[in-house]
Amino acid sequence: MRAMLRQVTSAIVERRGAWVAITLGFLAIYYGGLLVTMVIRFDNTPNYVTWYDYSGNIYEILVSTPSLSDAWMIMQDEWLIEIGFMNYDFGHGISEWAMTILPPKLLTMTLVAMLTATAVVLALSSKAGV
Repeated sequence: MRAMLRQVTSAIVERRGAWVAITLGFLAIYYGGLLVTMVIRFDNTPNYVTWYDYSGNIYEILVSTPSLSDAWMIMQDEWLIEIGFMNYDFGHGISEWAMTILPPKLLTMTLVAMLTATAVVLALSSKAGV
């Protein structure tokens, strides 16, 4: 087990630039693909980006919610970023579509990207060693 962990660690360290590039590229392609899908589906480019005060909202939830289990469930639905298209034909505007980035989902996708990068780096190091 330790030998395998050493092999994984050494492969990542040897190709850390590639590992970081693959991780960030995976995230960019994933969220970029989601955004492109929304643009193609609704035939409108986004006209607003909203950043939310995530840490302030989390603090407010923790202070205001008596039960920690309820607070945990509420915190999982807090938004970090919202990108979408607002149609102003109906007065103040109505959101026709929106893509939101939630920190728990972002963390999950980052872990998936890191595992993918590790698999690619291991494959590259095994081909170089053969």
